[in-house]
Amino acid sequence: MKFLIIALLALASCAGEPQQVETPIAPQSQDPAEMVTIRPSEKAAIEAEQEFINEMASEGIYPETTPTQITVKYHRSGLTIGLYNESYISQTDYYQQERSSAVYKVIPDMKMGALLKALTDGDFFEDATDGIKRYTGASVSIIIRNGSKSYSLAWGPSVNEDLYKVTNVSADSIRVMYDTTRSIQVIGNTSGGDFFQEESDRINKENALQRVKPRRQ
Repeated sequence: MKFLIIALLALASCAGEPQQVETPIAPQSQDPAEMVTIRPSEKAAIEAEQEFINEMASEGIYPETTPTQITVKYHRSGLTIGLYNESYISQTDYYQQERSSAVYKVIPDMKMGALLKALTDGDFFEDATDGIKRYTGASVSIIIRNGSKSYSLAWGPSVNEDLYKVTNVSADSIRVMYDTTRSIQVIGNTSGGDFFQEESDRINKENALQRVKPRRQ
């Protein structure tokens, strides 16, 4: 099941948001010689886009046009990642705003549709709890807001132990979409130092702490 999920996400990641391009239709009385036509390259792009949409539909994947927000929290490391679809906010509007971190990325509706299809196939919605719920002691938690509906799923050594697999496979699927989505964001640097060096040092420090295990008595 996990390999099927990854395949669906990889396929969707190769395409952007479908573009609505109309071929002008001339009135009946207009001289055919005066009709406005599209270039062969534009026509090929439209045909390729429609072929992609048809291919996705054959796999049960459709653009998710309901405003959707997905958040994954890794509680041990403190890492949080998230995704919005463009029906939630456009990439242009979101990325031109300065913020303190790049926690969230914006993906096309088609990619969000592929991700939700993968999560459905992986039993996320079957095992998730309706509504927003905070889990004390969770190692990984996932929250999805889809329009007026919301879902929560979490796992930890002492929390929902039987949901270990579905929680981690779902988080991995979301992480694949996050990591394969490029974004250029405006990140503020209030410290005035070398932001990228500071981030590198912080990540290296966290990784070092993860590698240090207490000795057994």
